[in-house]
Amino acid sequence: MRALHDAAAQAKRTGEPDVAIHRFARIATLLPDAAEPWVEQGLLHADRLALAEAEAAYRAALERDPRHGAAHLYLGLLYEHSGRADALRALIDAAEARGVPNAALALLRAHRLRRAGDYRAALAAAEASPLAIEPARRAQLIGELADRLGDGATAFAAFGEMNALMARLDPQVDDKARRYRERIEARLAAIPSLVAPPLPAMDERAPVFLTGLPRSGTTLLDTFLMGHPDVAMLEELPIVQEIEAEVGDRLMTLDDEEIAALRARYFDRHAALAGTPAAACVIDKHPLHIASLPLIRRLFPDARLIFIARHPLDIALSCYTTNFAINAAMANFLEVGTTAVLCDLLLRCWTAWRPGFAAVHELRYERLVEAPQPALRALLEFLDLRWRPELLDHRATAAARGYIASASYAQVGQAIHARSIGRWRRYRAQLAPMMPLLVPWVERLGYDL
Repeated sequence: MRALHDAAAQAKRTGEPDVAIHRFARIATLLPDAAEPWVEQGLLHADRLALAEAEAAYRAALERDPRHGAAHLYLGLLYEHSGRADALRALIDAAEARGVPNAALALLRAHRLRRAGDYRAALAAAEASPLAIEPARRAQLIGELADRLGDGATAFAAFGEMNALMARLDPQVDDKARRYRERIEARLAAIPSLVAPPLPAMDERAPVFLTGLPRSGTTLLDTFLMGHPDVAMLEELPIVQEIEAEVGDRLMTLDDEEIAALRARYFDRHAALAGTPAAACVIDKHPLHIASLPLIRRLFPDARLIFIARHPLDIALSCYTTNFAINAAMANFLEVGTTAVLCDLLLRCWTAWRPGFAAVHELRYERLVEAPQPALRALLEFLDLRWRPELLDHRATAAARGYIASASYAQVGQAIHARSIGRWRRYRAQLAPMMPLLVPWVERLGYDL
């Protein structure tokens, strides 16, 4: 049994979820009363957004051990990410009635209290959560609550702890972050500009590509747009990045036949991952499209771009204080200095490559928040779509979309507010190392200090 468990854990570590799930399922068969193999299966399903399967696995764990702390914790976090506040409340109440240890519930209570708007009680509950249980999530929540209460020093320290904990999960994280930056630098050097093309006739209409720096407001904007019946949204699918990895440094030498094959590959992957949409307007949203514009330009010279801008220091602060799933790109946001470097690189990509597209619509996050109707009307005109008043009810759209995988899940279901505008000012001292790189962008993009 130990050998089977070690093999399952190894498959999980090496990124083989199907193999790991199969092995944990085998353990569950051999140990029919054990809850742990079901929790492990739930975590693996949740990682790939198989949410029904994840919930079923957590519930199977609770059937075997009704007081199992981890099963309650991860089921509750699934409800939290899905905006299922009533289900979270019911789970906590049932767990308390069963005598589930308080240590397993403290983090869930903190989330419930935050949704209720009781930030001080939520902070106390988060601080009462044991350090050994989901320490990075705990630090993140403490940071968010302290920020909400205006305690910038406590918040920034908690976010620093969160990032340090995430960095320890991968000894190669610094190298991965550095190699990502070097790839972007090399791409900029090899392709310093793009020339706007004439619009050719294509067999299939190109999707619209929605981009902006991470934490610039792309998830808020796509939530608004999802409320339109003629829009189909691709939510941060890695299709462009997969093709880019395949093409490598051959991008500028591809011939017409290869371009056509790669364009067909894009639509095939689209259909495999998201189905074939019936909507008139397909929007492929991903912040990191900003670093892939040369490939998008080669595959889809007729593509329309939406770019959402935001104050660069608000973006950089938000990137540093967000608990991203760590990949080579997001690893750069674990430190203040590399956060500024990557933000600078991505803005350089945008200014270098934007002129290569004939149809571009730029809007500002700040205007979307302060006056959503005129901002959305102008965007719909660009997309050749009719105005729909229901777009303004983004909270209903957010509730309908269910689980939100992006780091913005806790914000998009809230009422529109301007608290995040100018938030960087409260952290001016902590952001001082970013200023030399980002202040020029503040001025260049028309923002102020």
